[in-house]
Amino acid sequence: MEVEAERADAADDGEAGDSAAADLEKLAASYLSHDSQLGTYSFCSPSQLSGGRPIDSVRSVNDFFVDLGRRLATAAGRHGAAIDAPVLEGPIADEILELARVVAHSKERRFAPLASFVAGIAATRFRQAKPGDDAGVAALIRDVREELERESPPA
Repeated sequence: MEVEAERADAADDGEAGDSAAADLEKLAASYLSHDSQLGTYSFCSPSQLSGGRPIDSVRSVNDFFVDLGRRLATAAGRHGAAIDAPVLEGPIADEILELARVVAHSKERRFAPLASFVAGIAATRFRQAKPGDDAGVAALIRDVREELERESPPA
């Protein structure tokens, strides 16, 4: 999945309340680039984008998530639980982002982060049942996303 900036003057097809959310999506998309071959995400300024890809050096989103994983593991230790730092794999991240998109557009926008969290719990439980099957984790999330897409009314 590649996130591309939309034109700022594109017609708003939603209700007035959706306008702010659409503007936020446009802003986020203008600063996020994804390399599907490497499975990495990068933040960059719009001036660094050329066809949706960063030109100069950029801060990798993966660096953010590595740091976040370390922080979570350290915080767990402060609360008496020793855990490995969580790692975010590209294909699984893609599926979780797609799930969040579908939930935000077919259910209620504010459910998207919680849907991602629940998908993370399911991913952990899947890995416990089938260690080493990252492709299976991505397929599990994709299956549920596709079910939700089929159930949602056409836009």
